[in-house]
Amino acid sequence: MISFSIFEFHSYESLNDFQDTLKNVHRVERSVRNWENDRLISEIRDIPSFCRDEQVNIQVDDQCIPYILFEGYTERQKKLQHWYDVDKTIKNKEERITPYHVKILVFESNNKVYAIVFAGIIRAKTIIKDIFTLETWEMLLQ
Repeated sequence: MISFSIFEFHSYESLNDFQDTLKNVHRVERSVRNWENDRLISEIRDIPSFCRDEQVNIQVDDQCIPYILFEGYTERQKKLQHWYDVDKTIKNKEERITPYHVKILVFESNNKVYAIVFAGIIRAKTIIKDIFTLETWEMLLQ
């Protein structure tokens, strides 16, 4: 069964405006206490055969709906007990994180912009919150 969650981006009336915001969204890195060299990463990644700068159209009834498709990626830290080996040395970053990859389809309909995140609501909210930080939205919407 395919899970998905739908979000409306209230600040946008067109997919073009949303794409302009995406041009300024880069990798987000978050520090973790007690991790000296490693940071958690969240970012947007292109999907082969799709370019987030180019809209694709789908015809639904009499309406042409433009959309873009990309991957959302974020890393979440595991619980503290999973960070260390038996000899109390810190494990590699890959062993201390849980990575999440989801496809995100953003489309415009009736002067509104929506995102379909192909994940359940909890994971979808995590990805959206990590990739599109509050600082990103506030900076780009001024």
